Amino acid sequence: MILYSTNSSIAYKINEEFYNSNHYVWCSPYFDCNKMDFSLRNNPVSSNPYNIYRDFLCSAKDENSRIVQDNRKGLIHGVKAKYESGVISEKQKERLLFMIKNAGVEEFSPILYVIPYDKVQDILIEAPLKKKANIFSKEYIIPMLPRKAFDIIIFEELK
Repeated sequence: MILYSTNSSIAYKINEEFYNSNHYVWCSPYFDCNKMDFSLRNNPVSSNPYNIYRDFLCSAKDENSRIVQDNRKGLIHGVKAKYESGVISEKQKERLLFMIKNAGVEEFSPILYVIPYDKVQDILIEAPLKKKANIFSKEYIIPMLPRKAFDIIIFEELK
């Protein structure tokens, strides 16, 4: 089984440079649920890696995009959590907050994480039912995904 997750390029760079190449990801065993048999389409748009990728791709051209603004908020939340847990220093926290708040939209272009299940099966957590986009969706969380456990793909466009 393969798991897929879409993230912004700025999130990828922050994880690589400041968080010891450990990545926090939500993932799914489907890249594009839209192309599946109707009875298996459990993941709605908001938890479908293909749709998320497409939305980031379009949003990386629009400073006022909700996708970009929500990602900024999520990254800021992550910086504060990493500081509180001792992963980063006060100086790193301030630097990261500045970088996130001042990053251009191009930094929010998407990256697809391709994660072989056998490399993460021991660190994979099923997303809590209350946090899933749909009660039947297949969503997982990997709180500390090491860089050696996944590949990345960058599409110029999606069809």
